[in-house]
Amino acid sequence: MSLPFVSAVNVKIFYGTSLLTSVSYNPQDLVKRVFGFEGDTVLINITSATGSVSIEKVYIYKCKGKNPSECVQTTPDVFESDANKAYDWSEIANQTSQKGCLMIIVKILTNDKIVWTGFWENIEKNNGFNRYEYPLDEVDVYVKDTEKASLVRNFIESFKVIPFSPEWVTRVVFPTASMLYEAGGNKQEIENQEFVSKTETGNQETGIDKDYYFIFPGFSSQGITGVMNPALFYLNPLYTCDNQDCEEELGERQAACGCFDCGCLSGQYCDIEHGCRVLDMIKLSLVSTPNTKISNCYEEHIIVVPVKIINPPTGLSVVEEKASLGGKEYEISCEESSETYVCNVTVPPVPSCDEGTYEVGPNRIMFKIRFNNAHETIEKDISVEFPNITIGSFECGNNQCETELGESSVTCCYDCGCSDGYCDAVPSDTEGYCRQDLGNENLRIVNVNPTHFYTFNPGDLISFGAEITERPKSLSVSNWECSLTCSVEGNSCSASCSVSCNEEPGSENTYNATCTLSVNIDGYDSLKSYTVYPVLNVTAKYVNGSKGSVTKELSKAFPAISYGAHWCGDNKCDPDESSDSCC
Repeated sequence: MSLPFVSAVNVKIFYGTSLLTSVSYNPQDLVKRVFGFEGDTVLINITSATGSVSIEKVYIYKCKGKNPSECVQTTPDVFESDANKAYDWSEIANQTSQKGCLMIIVKILTNDKIVWTGFWENIEKNNGFNRYEYPLDEVDVYVKDTEKASLVRNFIESFKVIPFSPEWVTRVVFPTASMLYEAGGNKQEIENQEFVSKTETGNQETGIDKDYYFIFPGFSSQGITGVMNPALFYLNPLYTCDNQDCEEELGERQAACGCFDCGCLSGQYCDIEHGCRVLDMIKLSLVSTPNTKISNCYEEHIIVVPVKIINPPTGLSVVEEKASLGGKEYEISCEESSETYVCNVTVPPVPSCDEGTYEVGPNRIMFKIRFNNAHETIEKDISVEFPNITIGSFECGNNQCETELGESSVTCCYDCGCSDGYCDAVPSDTEGYCRQDLGNENLRIVNVNPTHFYTFNPGDLISFGAEITERPKSLSVSNWECSLTCSVEGNSCSASCSVSCNEEPGSENTYNATCTLSVNIDGYDSLKSYTVYPVLNVTAKYVNGSKGSVTKELSKAFPAISYGAHWCGDNKCDPDESSDSCC
């Protein structure tokens, strides 16, 4: 088995006698050739050298003793993709010399471009097979002017082919050659294996007249005569501006045609008037700081935000206008005037609007703009931040009912009062609401004990609890008093009472006090039964927001208190009786 040879071609690029630059390329980077020998059979396998290259067609010419110019006029074996072929030695070799030559032409697809390359193979049989080739080491290319040197170098690096446009190259020289075998054709001619060929004495060529030319340098040195692998030359045409095709291989550059064909670098776009411009330089900017202080969070407001597009692309249009307020997006309308966009931004009411100040942010004006990037239309989002929006509201507790800011008896009865009842709020806690004024129904007497005595003794006390329900925040209770009526066996009598109360911890909604009641009955007669009907009277005072205070006199009747009649002989042994005093 014979492995591929590795031979790089060093292309030196001259202007006059000055070496401007050089570049190397190796056909082996594109095509892999493997030879094997079994008996009198020669095995040939030709494939792509890398996954980025596709073999489109292979021609194998069996040249025997012919030179390249002669051999290319014979009929090759044609393969529509990779070639894998076994030849009998008699098909390849000159039987007298037992030497054979193969000319291999390969069509390749690389970088979305079709190129051709070629090889000249030598095989000898002498007690076994020996395959060898003469690598082409150097080609000197003379350019028309110094600017073409980089174009030639870039072209070779991209396609492993030497350009030979007369606008770029004046001549090429093969320093070690003494003979040039040439085979050329236009694209269709090569597809049909219809080459023209010629043989030139010397080592230089001044031009080609076909799309492609394979030039095989012949040499004779130190008793060795042979043919080197070919260099492929391409009669590259001139590029065409504004055809939407960046013909870099033909030398097209932005400097020559602008950016409409070749585009711009990453992060840039092609502007019809200014050429390549940086996308990130397109910005949205505030023309001036807008007034973002508004009042009344209950209402919708419109604020005006003037903006300007910095570095606007030629022919841009604004296709979408939005505002982001505190993270929520809203459609807005902007009117253009003298390169300024005046945007009306609607600020919605605050959902939980109450007293105090509300701040909305962060806020942005956002545009989607559309413009041309060379021949295509693209879009870009740009935005600019503007200050937080401060929404003022009413101030509850300033003794002013700011109805224009949404303040009312519902939101702040401390300032606005109540149409009925009172505002249960105090200066230290103005958050309150309207309530019904206290009435006798709010005063309760509970746990009266006892409600019956077997006899009346001055100084006996009756305990009870006093409660005031629907307790105002600022409630104070005073003037604990009582009154009563007295009945003795169906007739009126004279009596009086007094109460004493101490406030106890209660709940937020109920006032509590523990109290005692004492009764005095004038002219008490123990032989008679008495019933008294006390009434509790108190003074309740509380604040009505900022409107002053309210005083209410509350009254609540006790359950009836009874005193029994007793005497010695009533068939009851009362507590104050004994067997000694009343047996």
